[in-house]
Order: sequence, then structure tokens, then C-alpha cells
Amino acid sequence: MATVERFTTTAEPRITGLANGRARIGKTLTARHRPGQWSPKPTSVRYQWRANGTAITGATRSTFTPRARHHGQRISVRVAVTRPGYETVRATSKAVVAAKSYTKAPRPKVVGTARVGQTLTARPGEWRASPRTFAFQWKRDGKPIKKATSRTYRLKKADRGKRITVTVVAQRKAYVLTHRTSAATAKVRWPVGVKHKPRITSQPKDATVNSGRTVTFSASASGGKLKYQWQRRTATGTWKNMSGKTSRSISVKATSKRTLWDYRLRVKNRAGTTFSRPALLVVNSTKTDPFRPGQWYAGKAHTQRISKSWNVRLREPDGADRKRWRTAAVLTACSPPGEPKPTLRRLDIRYTWRGPEPVWSERMEWAELQWRDGQCAAWTIYAGPGPRLAPGGMWQVRDKGKSGRYGKATQFVRGIP
Repeated sequence: MATVERFTTTAEPRITGLANGRARIGKTLTARHRPGQWSPKPTSVRYQWRANGTAITGATRSTFTPRARHHGQRISVRVAVTRPGYETVRATSKAVVAAKSYTKAPRPKVVGTARVGQTLTARPGEWRASPRTFAFQWKRDGKPIKKATSRTYRLKKADRGKRITVTVVAQRKAYVLTHRTSAATAKVRWPVGVKHKPRITSQPKDATVNSGRTVTFSASASGGKLKYQWQRRTATGTWKNMSGKTSRSISVKATSKRTLWDYRLRVKNRAGTTFSRPALLVVNSTKTDPFRPGQWYAGKAHTQRISKSWNVRLREPDGADRKRWRTAAVLTACSPPGEPKPTLRRLDIRYTWRGPEPVWSERMEWAELQWRDGQCAAWTIYAGPGPRLAPGGMWQVRDKGKSGRYGKATQFVRGIP
């Protein structure tokens, strides 16, 4: 008996000539089979086209044209490969649906105004046969827009200056998937009345006032259809919207609690959002509305704070062997970033107790350097002897030195009640 060999490598044929993955009725299909992909190479190949797995009579060539009777059937091709001394092997392609073409496939239309914020609608038109469903893909200058796959599309800022089209895909069982793309819209423009993204034309100005005064910040912008929102910087450095403050200006009553607060105006329209520069509110406290101990306030060239007060017995500065009670507190000063470290040289430090006479000292010997760290320095300040030796008065600090960014220098800080 003769020994029959087997092919060690086989290959599946494939069908070409498809229309969007389907076999179009009346269009010739071709079985692509590469003998070189077999091992060893076969010497002959026979073809048999099949419909729904059943051989089609007379369809034994490498090409085949589906007819109307094949509509909706699954078409495949089987090849039989032979070689002398080898066992015959058969391989079948993947099946494809025999599909009809639509007799009428109109170009879709885009309805709507090509302006940012407006909604465009796709109208597929009257198809024959009628598709079961339509799929949509909106495009911006010919490129698909992510997630824009519904019948309507709302125009965005990214669409401005671009032309929009929609591609409609008709879907029906046993019909060729057909794509039709609309004509492009005109270039998308901003909404009516909007010329461009808001541009700040006048900035709010910093203000330095005494406690109790009303401060008005204002700004203006161009661009059209503007919406305003004032914001205040919180202690954590983030900006927070101020409820009801939605006009070009804002009025704030100055109090000791509001010193060194920042305000800015947010301006929006359909073209975008912009912000004014922050405006700094510096409030000089008064005897009726003093700063709280530990609160930062504005000195002449630094931000400063004073701690709560306490009593301490100290030796007299003239070296005499005696001690007297003083009222003390810690004064901390920090320079703005990029400025020299604080070096307060001429301070007028006064402490007013709850009585008719101030207890005060204006000499730096009464302000002892405690520590330095980066842009900050701290001093222990002392009030001289007076008729009453107890915390509960008010510190008054005046910097007599070089003029700085914060204007007035006299500040009041109440001691321990």
C-alpha cells in the first residue's frame, strides 16, 4: 500500500469584492487563495461556492456573482487542495451575507444655525428600501467628533471657525451598509452679540482704608453677552464665588477682619472665561474696631501680627539692679516674596491700658529680637511701666521707617480682654 502524506500547513481562503463587509447582489466576488501559504505547495485547487452551507450548482470557479435568489443568504467558498501523494484537504472561507443595495440613498441635510451654542439636526431624507435604523457621526472639518453620534449636535467653542458635516449610515438586515455625508455648514461663528472671549479693559484697584469705610471695586470687560461673578480668596488660597455679587462692581464694608483680603471679577460668555487681576483690600484698624491678637495686618512694608499680651518682670534697661513689671507681646513681621528680609529700625510701640494714660516706649531696646526664619522675623515688644500692670489694653505700632507698599502704618491690636 502506498503511503499518503498530509499537508503540514493549510490556509483559509477569503472573499474579496465585498461592499462594507457584505456580498452585493449582482457584484462579482473573488476567492483569494494563495497556494504559497500551504506546505507543501499544492498542484491543483478546486472551488465550490456555497449558500447557507449548501453547494451552489455550477458555482465552481474562483469568481461568483450572487443573484436575487441569494438575497439574505450567507455566502462562502470552499477550496479543495490536492497534490500527488497527499491527502486532499478542504478549507472554507468565512461566510458573508448576500445583500441588496438601496435604490435611493439621498444625501443627508444639516438643519440649524452654525453658531456656538445652537443645535444642529441631521435629516437623512427618504431612502428606498426604508432602513430599519440610522447611525450618525458628526464631523469637524472632516474629522469625527468624539461622542457626537446622535441625530442632533450642540455646537461648542471648539467648533468655532470650523465647518460641520454629518455622516449617516443606513442599517437594514441583508442590505449593504451605506454611508452618506452631508454638505458642510458655513464656518461656525460665536453667538449673536458675542464678538470674542471676554477681555478685561479696566482692572479693579487695591484699596487701603480705615475700618468702617465702604470700599467699591469695579472692573470692565469687552466681548459681548457677558456674565459677571465676584470671587474672594479664602484662607486656603482658593477662590470662592460671592453669593449675589454678579455685576461689574462690588461694595464691601471694611472691617478689621477683612484686612488683606483679595477680590477678583470672573467674566464669562459663550466664547470663554477670563478673570481680572486680584485687588487687595488693606484695612487699618481703629480703636473701636481693632485687630484680634494673632491676626495678620498690613504694616508699612510688611505683613505683621501681634500675639496676646502678658505681664513680665524685667530688669531696668539702664542696668539698675531692680526689676519692674512690663506688658509684653510678640510682634512678627514678614516681607513679601522677593523683598528684603524685615529689618524694622524705627518703631513707635505704645500700649494703652483701660485708663486715661498711655503706657508706651519708642526705643528699640524695648523690642528684643526673638528669631528669624526666611522672610519673617519676630520681636518681643514691651510697654514701659505705667499705673496699671495687667494685660487688657491695646497695642499701637507705628513704623517710622521707609515708606512701603501698604500705606498707613499705625495699627491697633487689642490685648487679652
